[in-house]
Amino acid sequence: MANLNSMKRLFYLAAAISVIFISCDDVTFSPNDPQNSSNWSLQSSGIANNLKGVFFVDSFTGYAVGNSFPNDSAKIIKTVDGGYSWFKKPVTNSNASFNAVFFFNSMQGFVIGTSGTILRTFDGGNSWENLLNPSNTMLTSITFLNTATGLISGYNGTMLRTTNSGTSWQTVTVPASQDLFSVDRSSINEAFACGEGGTILYSNDGGSFWFLQTSPTQYNLNSIYFFDQLTGYACGQNSTILKTTNKGTSWIIQSTPSTFWLSSVKFTSYSSGVAVGEGGTILKTTDAGSNWIAEFSVTSNYLRHLFFINSSNGWAVGENGTIIYTYNGGD
Repeated sequence: MANLNSMKRLFYLAAAISVIFISCDDVTFSPNDPQNSSNWSLQSSGIANNLKGVFFVDSFTGYAVGNSFPNDSAKIIKTVDGGYSWFKKPVTNSNASFNAVFFFNSMQGFVIGTSGTILRTFDGGNSWENLLNPSNTMLTSITFLNTATGLISGYNGTMLRTTNSGTSWQTVTVPASQDLFSVDRSSINEAFACGEGGTILYSNDGGSFWFLQTSPTQYNLNSIYFFDQLTGYACGQNSTILKTTNKGTSWIIQSTPSTFWLSSVKFTSYSSGVAVGEGGTILKTTDAGSNWIAEFSVTSNYLRHLFFINSSNGWAVGENGTIIYTYNGGD
């Protein structure tokens, strides 16, 4: 009888274990599921260069650019599978390091960088044309207000403008001599730029004339981003984050839980935004910037630039070839 009861207990135990394994077989796991309570996962860039800019034209095709160390063949990389794999797009006609990238589509785009370098491609980065421009200073950021009008910011108050889709660029006079680190559009005719010493500039005529706005900080501002025509954010030194809801007429300093430098800020909706920076810092807000929370980061490398193609898919790039990815908006 004892042996019979023991056999029954073994039978029930085996059945229970079978149910557990069958249940587990029904669960599917994404290879990019966040680990260690992080909403971000590392992607392998295959390079050691410091990456400064990233841009995606859709959820699959993207480009990242950086400096020319250790070799020039690794300063532009491309993915066609959402970042699961990246491959080099060598540049043979420029020794410049690159700070930013912009693409109209998967074929036509620009990279900018040191010594006033502007390169253009029409074949997805297989070949690059060196464009002449009137500046030889460090160029930092590029955006287009529409298919014809584009802007490039740079050191020493440099602002370049094109009205023919980037074929030629002209210098625009701005009321500032400080280094400008970022430029962004807020509408088809309006743009903002930010930079050294808390500098904030605004244009309402497509970038031909600029106004100096009143800034509440003297910290360097490394990134500016407008979610709509009225609402914008800037971030920078000492984890400074500024917000405006009136087209920059006034800017308010936001409270943040960090003192690290922030290099890039983006919003995926009116309420949800992310800022990244020094030491792998990732800050997240879900209440339009009223509160920022430090997220667990999968890297300690400096994150230099952030890009979202939609409300879910985003990438950040940084030092030592670092690329991190989120598929849920960083939530």
